[in-house]
Order: sequence, then C-alpha cells, then structure tokens
Amino acid sequence: MNIMNMFKKSVESSITLYENMLRGKLNKLKNYTRKINAKIRKSFQKAMSFIFGKPSSLKDYFKMNEWYVSKRFLAKLLFTLVLAGFIFSKVVFPFLEGRVWPASVVVNSSKFHETTGKAKVYTKDGELLYKGKLNEGLAEGTGEVYEQDSLIYKGELSNNLYNGTGTLYKNGHVRYKGEFKDNLYDGEGVLYYENGNIQFSGTFEQGSYKKGTEYYANGVRKYSGEYIDGMYNGIATLYDSSKENKLLYSGEFRSGMKNGSGKLYEGGKMLYDGTFVNNVYEGQGKLYRNGRIRYNGNFAFGEMNGFGVLYSLATGRVIYEGNFQNGVFQQAGKRYDENTGRVVYEGNFSKGVYDGTGVLYSNSGIQLYTGKFFEGQIDYMQLCNSDLDAIRTAFGKEDETKLFENSFFLVYKQLSVVFEFDFADGESVPQLRNMKFFGEQNINGIANGENLKDLTKTFEKDSFTSYEFVVMEEEAYLSQFTNRNFSLGDVIYCTKYNFDDYYIRMYSSSPEGEIWYFEIGVI
Repeated sequence: MNIMNMFKKSVESSITLYENMLRGKLNKLKNYTRKINAKIRKSFQKAMSFIFGKPSSLKDYFKMNEWYVSKRFLAKLLFTLVLAGFIFSKVVFPFLEGRVWPASVVVNSSKFHETTGKAKVYTKDGELLYKGKLNEGLAEGTGEVYEQDSLIYKGELSNNLYNGTGTLYKNGHVRYKGEFKDNLYDGEGVLYYENGNIQFSGTFEQGSYKKGTEYYANGVRKYSGEYIDGMYNGIATLYDSSKENKLLYSGEFRSGMKNGSGKLYEGGKMLYDGTFVNNVYEGQGKLYRNGRIRYNGNFAFGEMNGFGVLYSLATGRVIYEGNFQNGVFQQAGKRYDENTGRVVYEGNFSKGVYDGTGVLYSNSGIQLYTGKFFEGQIDYMQLCNSDLDAIRTAFGKEDETKLFENSFFLVYKQLSVVFEFDFADGESVPQLRNMKFFGEQNINGIANGENLKDLTKTFEKDSFTSYEFVVMEEEAYLSQFTNRNFSLGDVIYCTKYNFDDYYIRMYSSSPEGEIWYFEIGVI
C-alpha cells in the first residue's frame, strides 16, 4: 500500500508539472496575441486618423502642376473603392447573380446544386448545356437545352424535364412544337419532317398520336382520325400520297388495321363497301370495278365466299347468283346471260364451271338439257349406253329427226350434237349407236378444229386406225353442220381411236388435217 501511494503521488506531481509548463506557454501566446492586436488597432486607428483627419500642412498634399491634391482624400477614395469592391463581391454580386443576370455554373458542381434563378450550365470542358432558370440545380421554368452547343429544346421545364409548351429541334430544324409532359409529346402539338413539312398535327398522349391529321413527307395528308398507342383506331380516313391526294379508305380502324365497316377506294373510285377484319374483306360487302358494282354478297379471308351475286361490268345485269368458294362459283347457283338477263344454267358448280347435276337453257329461255355436267359442259360420256327415251328425257324434243336405211338421227341444233340410233326390234326402245359433235365440245382432249397430227402425239400410247372412205348419204347430210363442202361420193378421211369400252372417230380432209367433226360410240 505504501508503494502504491508513493507511485500515485509521483504521477500526480508529474502531471502538475506539465500542466504548469503548458499554462505558461499559453499565457505567453495570449500576451503575444494581445500585442499583435494592439499593434493592429493602433495601426488601424492611425490609418483612420490619417484618412479622416484634416490636413495640417503642405506635407499632406500632392502637387500636380498648379493643383494640390490631399493625400487624405486619395486615401479616403482608395479606402472607399476597396470597401465598395469587397461589399459588391461578397454581398451585392451574389445577390444579383441569378436575378439580374444568369449565373455561370458547372454541371454537378456544389454551386450547381445550390443555384436558384437564372443560370448558364456548362460541362467541365466549357460546353453549354442549359440556359434558363434553376431551382437548386434543377431546371424549372423557361429555358434552353443544348447538345454539342446546338439548341435542341426551348420552352418550359419542370423538375429537369420538358413540361409545358416548348419547341424541340433536330439538326437545327424544328422537330416538334407544342405541349410536353415528362419529356414526352403530350397535348396539342405539331410534329415536323426534316424537310420542314408537317408530319402530324393534333393531340398527343405519352409520346404517341391520339387524334389529328398525319401527313406524307411531300406535304399531303395521309390520315385523319383517332389513334390508340399511336395506331389507327376508330372512324377515320386514309389518303394516297399523290398530288391529287385521292381517298383510299373511309371507315373503322382497330389496332392500326381496317376493322369494321368501311369503304375502300382505288384511283378515286370506290373499290369495296362492306366489313373488314385485319385489312381483308370479311362478311357482307360490295365489290366495284371502275365505279360499277361487280359483286354483292359474303366475303371470307378477302375472297368471295358464301352466297353472293355477280354482275356484268358491261351491262350491269346479274350474271351469277349463288354460292362462292375462294372467289369462284361453287355448289348451287344460277348463271345468267348478261344481255338478256335470262337464266342459262341452274345447278351445281365446281371450281367455277358447271359440274354435277344441272339444267341448261338457251339464250331465249328454252330448256336444252337436264342432267349431269362435267368440267363445264354436258357429261356426254355418261350417255353412251342410253336409249331413245333417256336422250329425249335429258334433251327434250329434238329439232329434227332424220331417217336412213340402217339408222336414224336426232338433231339438236342449238347444242351442235346429233345422236344416231339403231332401229328397234319389236317393242324395244331404240339404243344409242353414237353421238356426233359439231360445236365447241371438248371431250377427253378432243375438239373440233384440232389437228389430227397433234392428236396422234397426245394419244401415242393408244391404238388408232386412219383410212379414207367415200361419203355416203349420212355423211353428206352432216356436212351442213360442219361449214365444209363435201358431198355424196367425195372422199374424206377418218381416224379412229379405240379405248376400253368406247371409241372416238374423227373426220377431216386428210390424215393430218383439221378435225371437221367427231363422234363417240360404244364398242
């Protein structure tokens, strides 16, 4: 315990010694400071006494030619200027800067973030970024925004964003003039092409067109109406880019495409009037050509599909009424003569032509045939095994009956066909021997006017015989239907092809000549 007390007393005495030494040095420093302050006060008082005192002798003046200038006056003037400069730099200039003239600040500097009022904002390299009002470093109010020392925006700003009315520039040209919201076109405004022509004039919403008129780069209007998310929507009109600025479409849009009811134009004339789905004809509509109606009916996938009526462009009369598939006649329908308006065919169609069961009429309305059709014409092949009653049931009363020694003819002039029958035994019905064709029939690739030489190439795999014979009474009678001059006793040529259960015989002036007429019969 005694040792600890002795150690404690030793430490305390050491601390006291150092405290006394430190206190002494501090007292000396205070005395030195007092002396300096006293000297400064004395010098200041002496200077003030000199400046504001009165001259007491000529030593207090400068002689300038004939003039004496007070040294005290010059000192007062210098003091006043220095004091005024100090007050201006520390008080007046900071107060006026940003109020009377813009403050010059470097972006993101401490001064930049503290500046409120007029300002010019530069990069560290001295490139001008902004000229206008700031609020603690944020653009607020009217101002000008620059990029690479070129003006890109002039107008109202808020919270460092384009907000309010302003003008946006691109490459030195006005790009947009109107209202902004958070840097986006929003409200009334006009958008321009680089050539200075208007691109769009109307209402914007969040940077996209909402309602107005859109223009082509050549200055003529393109679209007038409403938009959703910048895409055509609602009832509107669309125009072409020609100088005449012809109407292309008037009607409903949805998602930027024609959807709903509308009218489509071509060359200023109506092309289609009806409903659309995603730019294609769909549903009920009318199709026009050169301003005249061509079709009235149903559409699907842009084509005539379903029931409809087709009109002649020459006469305006109905030429077809019935079902369509992908733009052609299909299934049940009626075909009309475009000049008389009378029905020329009623029945089934396939791929645009008569096919299946139907009724054929003459242009005067007389029924010519009732039965089956194939690929646009009467299906004669299915008649090969017919009898007299079947032919008359299908074709009606013949125009003429011609009797010969071993057979007789039923002549149907409007169809350009002659049916040859064998005479019947007893009470049996005469059977068909063959059918002779003089018109535009095309059966199994054979048609009048074709060259026999070409047919031999077509049917090279089939057996045929070619021979000449003397015209008999039957052939002489048939010459009237061929527009050829051959008489009883003349020599003509025949080429005959035999198939599985029927034959085709063709008549001409030579083995390689043009077919005058041909016949089909059962083997």
